[in-house]
Amino acid sequence: MFFRRGRKNEEKHDTDKIDQIIDHEIQNVEEVVKKKSDDYHVCPMPDCESDFVYSVERYQINDTEWKVRLLCPNCWNQRTVIVGRETVRKLLASARAGRERIMKDLDHMQKKHMEEEVEKFITALQKDYILPDDFTPPSSTKKNVNEGWIKDLERARGLHSSK
Repeated sequence: MFFRRGRKNEEKHDTDKIDQIIDHEIQNVEEVVKKKSDDYHVCPMPDCESDFVYSVERYQINDTEWKVRLLCPNCWNQRTVIVGRETVRKLLASARAGRERIMKDLDHMQKKHMEEEVEKFITALQKDYILPDDFTPPSSTKKNVNEGWIKDLERARGLHSSK
């Protein structure tokens, strides 16, 4: 009888531990799902996870809900979600912030490219790869490629005297 009692207590203790572990895991999963569902600007695809997802189409379903189609420009994943008005505002703010970040990066890349071009030009000047002839207009002694057929056309119309 004592043996059975102890066994029931052990089983109850094991069940309590299992319940605690299950509750903990459920809480972890709920946090991950909540985080994923709140991060609409992040691609849900495991191979991608780009944070440039933006809305390509949205329309209001009722006073509080919007249907939004999201697109990831990295992997082209599309998904449709139904969200509240506040989430739509967050999506628009996120898109603005992403656009500003892209423009800032573009500006930085253009400045970097210009700096590289200037460095190349300075190096070419220092090594005398650029000569004064590179800045003179083309010689007037060179014959115009179109000159021959223009004269033929003028002769045909009788505008040019043949010599």
